[in-house]
Amino acid sequence: MSLYRTLVASTKASSAPQPRWVRPLLTLAASATLGVSAVGCGPDCQSTCTKLYSQNECDIQRPGVEREELIGTCEERCETALTKPGEADPDYNPAEKMPPSMDNESSVVENDEECAMWMDCVEETACDFLDEGYCWGIGL
Repeated sequence: MSLYRTLVASTKASSAPQPRWVRPLLTLAASATLGVSAVGCGPDCQSTCTKLYSQNECDIQRPGVEREELIGTCEERCETALTKPGEADPDYNPAEKMPPSMDNESSVVENDEECAMWMDCVEETACDFLDEGYCWGIGL
């Protein structure tokens, strides 16, 4: 049963007459609850970078680079890309293995759409594949 119906049913169950403003208020409360629950869905820069480099998750390492630096650089590049609106390059497909013609440093996502594609890819991909070059785009 929806939140709105539950609230209306509980209001009708009481024997006291209800003012006219109760039903619109209940609708507003139900809408606000749904809106809040929809916020925060999907990956963000912090959760994506943590998945890649955290010791408790994929634990991807790069020689000579500390874990905190990997996570920090990843988050910085991700957040920078999110501030730049734009369409993804038609050749960018993070689900494919990084092309041999590219190196890590040249594979940084450039705008919000590419960044969203990259975060979704990381969220949906097993750690073994991530370390092999799939979901490329953050340059680490």
